[in-house]
Amino acid sequence: MTDCERIFDQSNKNYTEVPPEISACSIEVDLSSNYITQIESNDFDHLKNCTKLNLSNNTLSILEPDAFVGLDNLQQLNMEKNTISKIENTTFAQLSNLDKLNLEQNQILEIEDNSFRKTESHEGP
Repeated sequence: MTDCERIFDQSNKNYTEVPPEISACSIEVDLSSNYITQIESNDFDHLKNCTKLNLSNNTLSILEPDAFVGLDNLQQLNMEKNTISKIENTTFAQLSNLDKLNLEQNQILEIEDNSFRKTESHEGP
């Protein structure tokens, strides 16, 4: 692996947690089809440039508060085919640039109020 991989593809690698060696300059991160059960706070805090994150087809059931902190430029997040049952109002709060979110084929039973409200950004006159 080089120091700066723009596309970090670690799909189908049998990971059970987010690997720590994701390059900070990665634009696209694919961790699909693994066995990741949870996203811990700050797992992605070094990925300021990432625009696309694929976590589909894992066994995700826990999204800790601040799980997506640091993903300031994330535009697409795919978490389909997991076992997520609850979306808290802080889960996506930091993702102000998110345009596409896929949560299909999960087991969502509860969505807290304001879970999908975009963070307001201040623009000058």
